[in-house]
Amino acid sequence: MKSGMILIDQQQAHERIWYERLYERQQSISSQQLLFPINCTLTPADAEILAEILPELSNRGFELSPLGRNTFVITAAPAGLREEDLQHIMEQMITDYKGSMLQKYANRDENLCKTLARQMAVKSGQTLQQAEMQQIVADLFCCRIPDISPSGKRTMMILNEKDIESLLN
Repeated sequence: MKSGMILIDQQQAHERIWYERLYERQQSISSQQLLFPINCTLTPADAEILAEILPELSNRGFELSPLGRNTFVITAAPAGLREEDLQHIMEQMITDYKGSMLQKYANRDENLCKTLARQMAVKSGQTLQQAEMQQIVADLFCCRIPDISPSGKRTMMILNEKDIESLLN
């Protein structure tokens, strides 16, 4: 019987899980109606980009519509996102979208899913309950590519007995 240890980066692992749910499996994400709609005001150029990506955002659990000069009203968002983060999330999606436009073969939907997965994932250092940790591990090993995050970072490291001994000596 082999012995060793697996170290898992909870944020990178959770990003992989969300990315595969959003993009690869095209799972529908439950949308949560906001008690108080949030106005998201952007620069004219960013408002134009947000208007362009509205269909993809709608498919990912967002409900937002133009309100007027460079302002959109968000009435629903994917469950699990904090309302106070929604303006920042929209801005981050637009920033990432602008960056992806510079790439010759960029896939707009894939890049939006990467950004959304990063926003929905637990953060490094965030304290999780035992059941939450177990769920992340179980979900990670159900992923098609469990060892690499959508951004290309490692989600885990396997240390065998020899590796552990060398660390301790």
